[in-house]
Amino acid sequence: MIIAVFLVVVIVTVVKAITTKPVYRGTATIQINIENPQIVDFKEIFTVNMWAMDYYQTQYRIPRKP
Repeated sequence: MIIAVFLVVVIVTVVKAITTKPVYRGTATIQINIENPQIVDFKEIFTVNMWAMDYYQTQYRIPRKP
């Protein structure tokens, strides 16, 4: 009786393992950083950096493109 139960469990497990479609999942995290200039001009301190805002908007849109 013990051998019969053992064989049934093994057979059911093998059939289930063979017929189950494998599912693969992966995740990723993207970090977007802007490179800081090495030399800062005095005029740049008081101006609004529109280039940086455009840079981030472009980088946010790139991964969404098909």
